[in-house]
Amino acid sequence: MAQWRWTAALAAVDKVEKLDPANNDWTLNQRAGILIYTGQPADALALIDEQLSLDPQQKESLGWAALQRCRADMALGRYDEVVAACEKDVALDNWWLPHVYLLAGYAHQAAGPKVATEKAALLKLRPDFSIADFKGMRFSDNPAFWEQTETHLFSGLRKAGVAEQ
Repeated sequence: MAQWRWTAALAAVDKVEKLDPANNDWTLNQRAGILIYTGQPADALALIDEQLSLDPQQKESLGWAALQRCRADMALGRYDEVVAACEKDVALDNWWLPHVYLLAGYAHQAAGPKVATEKAALLKLRPDFSIADFKGMRFSDNPAFWEQTETHLFSGLRKAGVAEQ
């Protein structure tokens, strides 16, 4: 995935699935991530649901699934679903990335006080966060991913007053 070799990444996930079938929640999550990075977030949602059905009480699995749901729903412009999933993820694991999606979701909902609180929470975890910072992480080389990200995530971050640089 880090090399944007999507076909090889899917083949690697298939191999892991065959070698360690008990680790299916991880492979489903990785496959969902690949689908998101390649501009196919709707297809990722079914995998996330399948992952959650395997062990709905496992905290780590819930956190990773919630993050993938945040990302997939954001790419689809489903802002109420983004907020619901990201709120769950932030409650499970206070990592900066779900805060990015939650902030954009709140901004799209025009949830003023929540936007301010969430922006402060994000900047506490990642003080120099900007849209350029996110772009620089080079999550994908897929044009559909970046179009979805620009249309939904970045537009929400701009509404929330996140710096471009």
